[in-house]
Amino acid sequence: PLPIRADREELRRVLVNLLTNALQAIPDRPEPGRVVLRTVLVDGAAEARVIDDGTGIPEEIQDSVFQPSFSTKTSGMGLGLAISKRAVEAAGGTISFETGDTGTTFTVRLPRAEPEG
Repeated sequence: PLPIRADREELRRVLVNLLTNALQAIPDRPEPGRVVLRTVLVDGAAEARVIDDGTGIPEEIQDSVFQPSFSTKTSGMGLGLAISKRAVEAAGGTISFETGDTGTTFTVRLPRAEPEG
């Protein structure tokens, strides 16, 4: 267990957004795509990692992915990652990504909650 203090609904929205984006990043191809949600403890903080084996994020747009109204899709308003970033930061955390030709990993890092008592 990795207890954290965060708004449950906001965190749910962040994870749903990241998982949806990961699924949409996988192109049509003969073999099935893969999306993994992994939680780990790193340096005393809780991390949730959403990992896909999609096409990756092109270098020329990497600086824009958290900007409001930025999207590579034909539908939606391009607010998902900007809202996710704001929610994670409001909970005292960070959101980042690593990407390559064979997929992307988004990492949400939140401070662990201190045990009560």
